[in-house]
Amino acid sequence: MSEDNFSPEDITKHAEYQEEKKGCPPRVCEIEICNELQELEKSKYDTRKLRKRARIQLKKSDPDTPEVSRLKEEIARYYNEVAEWDRKIARYGKCPI
Repeated sequence: MSEDNFSPEDITKHAEYQEEKKGCPPRVCEIEICNELQELEKSKYDTRKLRKRARIQLKKSDPDTPEVSRLKEEIARYYNEVAEWDRKIARYGKCPI
C-alpha cells in the first residue's frame, strides 16, 4: 500500500506509534499475524511449485491426449489459487514485527 492513501497526520501518528513501540516485545496479535503471513507465503510457494510441475508435464505430453485438457484445467486452477493467496496476503499487509 502506498503512502499516498494516508494523510500527513496519519503518517505522523504511525511514526510516533513506531517510536513508542521500540524496545517493547511484540504483542501476541502481531506474532499471530506474522505466523499467518508465513503460512500464506508457504502455501503460495507450494502452489507455484505444483503449477510449474503441471506446466512441465503439459509441455512433455502429446497434444492429442485427454491428459492435456486436464493439465490445462489444473494450471488455470493453480493460477487462480495463487491470485487468491496474493489477495489474502495483501489484506494482512506486511509483518508488523
